[in-house]
Amino acid sequence: MIDLKKHTYKLIMIAFFLLLWSCNDTEHQKPALETLNLVSSIPANNDNEVSFRESQVSFIFSENIKLNQPQNIEINGELAQRVTVNMSELRIDVSLQPNTTYIIEIPKNQITGRESGAMSGKIEIVFKTQDVELSKLVIDNPSIQTQKLYNYLKSITGEKMITGTMANVSWNINEAEWVRYHTGEYPALNCFDYIHLYASPSSWIDYENISVIENWWQNNGLVAAMWHWNVPKSNSSNSYAFYSKETDFDVSRAVIEGTDEYDIVIADLNKIADNLLLLNDKNIPILWRPLHEASGRWFWWGAKGAMPAKKLWQMMFDVFNDKGLNNLIWIWTSDGNDDEWYPGDDYVDLIGADIYDKDLGSIVSFYENMKRKYPNKMLALSEYGNISNLSEQWAKNVKWLWAMPWYDYERTLTIEGVEFKKESHQFANKSYWQNIFEMKDIIVYRNNVPNLK
Repeated sequence: MIDLKKHTYKLIMIAFFLLLWSCNDTEHQKPALETLNLVSSIPANNDNEVSFRESQVSFIFSENIKLNQPQNIEINGELAQRVTVNMSELRIDVSLQPNTTYIIEIPKNQITGRESGAMSGKIEIVFKTQDVELSKLVIDNPSIQTQKLYNYLKSITGEKMITGTMANVSWNINEAEWVRYHTGEYPALNCFDYIHLYASPSSWIDYENISVIENWWQNNGLVAAMWHWNVPKSNSSNSYAFYSKETDFDVSRAVIEGTDEYDIVIADLNKIADNLLLLNDKNIPILWRPLHEASGRWFWWGAKGAMPAKKLWQMMFDVFNDKGLNNLIWIWTSDGNDDEWYPGDDYVDLIGADIYDKDLGSIVSFYENMKRKYPNKMLALSEYGNISNLSEQWAKNVKWLWAMPWYDYERTLTIEGVEFKKESHQFANKSYWQNIFEMKDIIVYRNNVPNLK
């Protein structure tokens, strides 16, 4: 005879243990793996109005991630240099330029989810930075030729690079002749220096004789000019200097009306304006680069800091404007960390850089920094020596408007004799120039400058 109570109890206990076993088994089973997904990116894919002032691109994933090594993320074909992970976010430091398309590629298996494993598919986003309109000339009534030159510069910026040479000391094309002797081509630009203005006109220097500049311009050469501004070494001195360590001339007093220094500066400004007017009368536009390297303080015009240097620049601008000079394109020289020295957008047309003895990486960083700071100004390599080939710089998107190595005094003191014929050069030797002219589709030399007259 079956005991129903005992039988029922056994059935209940069996059911209970089966249920308990079932629950424990379920707890030990792992959930089905989910696929790691990209949730969003900043900038978004196909965004065409990205600010070039952004310094980071970020990717947000569906779970916390880790970055597999070696890191192979690329920006426009170049390996990204700084990539970090913060939980579900991957961040890439970037240095963006205006009006540029960027492609960021994250290869498959580069990213691993903490729960779901490596991402098997490649990630790619494309975006474009905002365009920037280049500024107009800062003078109100530029001459026809000056406007033509500026329009030409704007038309080629980022596409072509103008070759240039510096006069040996002041008033010649000796360096340009040396380049032609060794390469068969003249550079497009030659820069002259009013360094001896205090002595001109005299038997040994006369800036009123502009024939060398006229001939260069008539042969389609572009003209630049600068001014190593010599001032009296002291109040009672008849000798002159431009280095701070060689003169006690005080620029902070020179910008204050009523001082002796002010009178000297105003007299010099009127004198050089009269010399520049000789070129203006011949319809010759000038790429004008005064008060260069001021923030270095080794020249007297920068020795007392930013404020008097800026004031002196503005004084020069006003004197030249009053004189009716309308053939100048104003170029300010920056060292990259001198924002407080900048005279202002209303006084500057182009930004120049004087670079010596720096490696390619340093130049790339400098250029990208300048592009961000002055997006509506063109950038020129206004002086240089002992740096990487321009072709290497161009390949890294360092696209100077023009590039001008400094002169070699001994090599081009004259255009005759043994020294002139040597292939070596202090800053840019024969092979360096040959490398430049091999950039045929990019380089502008004198023979392919358009008629700007």
